[in-house]
Amino acid sequence: MTTPINPGGGQGFTPIGRPAQAGQPTARPMAPQGGYGPQGQSAPRQSPAPQAGGGAQGRPVGQPPLPQSGGGAQGQPSAPPHPGGMSPLVPAQVGKPADPAARKKLRRVIVALCALVVVVIAGVVALAVLNGQRSPEARTRQYLQLLADGKAEAATAMVDPGIANEERVFMTDAVMQAASARIEITEVKESQESSKNKGDVRYVTATLSLDGQRFTHDFALTQGKKEFGVLDNWQITEAFMLKVEVKAKGIPAVSIGDATKTLAKDDNSITVYPGVYTVSAANTGEYVTAPPVTVSAADDFSSRTITFEATYSDALKAAALDAAVAKTKSCGSVENAGNLDEDCPNSVRSKTLTVLNVKEVPTQIVGDKYRQGSFAAEYAVITKQEGSGLFKESAPRDQKYTVRLEVRVDENNTIRMGADGKPQFTFSWSEY
Repeated sequence: MTTPINPGGGQGFTPIGRPAQAGQPTARPMAPQGGYGPQGQSAPRQSPAPQAGGGAQGRPVGQPPLPQSGGGAQGQPSAPPHPGGMSPLVPAQVGKPADPAARKKLRRVIVALCALVVVVIAGVVALAVLNGQRSPEARTRQYLQLLADGKAEAATAMVDPGIANEERVFMTDAVMQAASARIEITEVKESQESSKNKGDVRYVTATLSLDGQRFTHDFALTQGKKEFGVLDNWQITEAFMLKVEVKAKGIPAVSIGDATKTLAKDDNSITVYPGVYTVSAANTGEYVTAPPVTVSAADDFSSRTITFEATYSDALKAAALDAAVAKTKSCGSVENAGNLDEDCPNSVRSKTLTVLNVKEVPTQIVGDKYRQGSFAAEYAVITKQEGSGLFKESAPRDQKYTVRLEVRVDENNTIRMGADGKPQFTFSWSEY
């Protein structure tokens, strides 16, 4: 019996799509040696014999054939087998989509890391900005701006003047608002040596102007304990205040605006923040007058002394004449032993006078142009007669006097007032 030849050659050919029977090896097409196939075509070479127990290309028997690269159905040639009869390894698929939950988790981590980086950067930038606003230059400018705006009380809270409260009466908002001029800031700059040193003490120079006059003022700042451990805390060591000496004889107090300070005998001075102020005499009563004085308080002004040209009013002059008349009458009478008063002339201070009376009282008075508060009243005429002793007089005689008076003041240069509400005077007598 003749065995039919199957298309594609070789006996025992298994049709495509039909698995080999168990126990039967799957034959590969055999290529005729040195011959030609149908229609003159060269037959493919015969593949090596399959290994025992396996199908073609090393596959287990009974498994369908793997698709061959470059091969196809309808008898198209397949790719050559892998050397050694083993199937080539199939590489793992690249770009396989990740699990959605894993992708979501990864996205959350990335977002969190980005947010953390943003927060850290923002914190660093914010800290730099805050410390820039708290630098020695910035702190000095802040302090000067308060003074320029007339906010004395805020400036005092920022930098303690270190003086007694009674010395701070002119360091108030009201006083600075009453100033005719306050400082203007031109430049605030830390010294180069100070910035290079980077120590705990810095020096800042401020260029300012006051009423059109330019000047500079130096500030020293020390580094205090950092706030919250990271914020700079520069403190100005000395307040920008100025002491003004006051020369004012006969003036008990001075005022700026509504603020008044009593002058002490041992310290006739006032303390102010820089500015141009009008200082007036205060608590003088009706007997003293003095024109106000303007003072420019700044660093480069050589003189910070003001002098009041106090004058006594006509009311004091009239009170002095009244006092001279009253004293003349008292000294010219033995009633109540008025003549024995120490303020009376020596010539009438006797207990042996037989005649003592006032003939004339002063009618004119003039002020001493060299001594404020000193007056001369003319003329007092007292008739007297000594009745016994070495100076016994045979007849009464008239004695003419000039009464000299000087107003009495206390330690605060305030006129002393008597129980009658009148100024008190000291008396001296000149005989003619």
